[in-house]
Amino acid sequence: MIFAEGKSSLKIITYSDLHLEFGIKFQLSKNSDADLMILSGDIITSNTCDYLLDFLKGWDKPVLYVMGNHEYYNPYSNISEIN
Repeated sequence: MIFAEGKSSLKIITYSDLHLEFGIKFQLSKNSDADLMILSGDIITSNTCDYLLDFLKGWDKPVLYVMGNHEYYNPYSNISEIN
C-alpha cells in the first residue's frame, strides 16, 4: 500500500508536457507533501534521461510514469531503465 503509516488519504502531485529536453529548468515544488508523483506524458524526448534525473533529484517517493506520444519519437530512449 502506498499510504504512509497512519494516513487514510493519498496526496498526488502530477506533471505533464514538461518537455525537459528543451532545457527548461522546471523544479519540483519544495513544499509538496504529496505521497505519489504522476508524470503523465511528454516529459522527455531524448536518448538520455539526465534531464529527468535532474528534475527528480530530491524526490524520494514513488513515481508513476505514463509515456506520452513524444516519448515514442526517440526509439533509443532508455526511460525504462530508470529505477
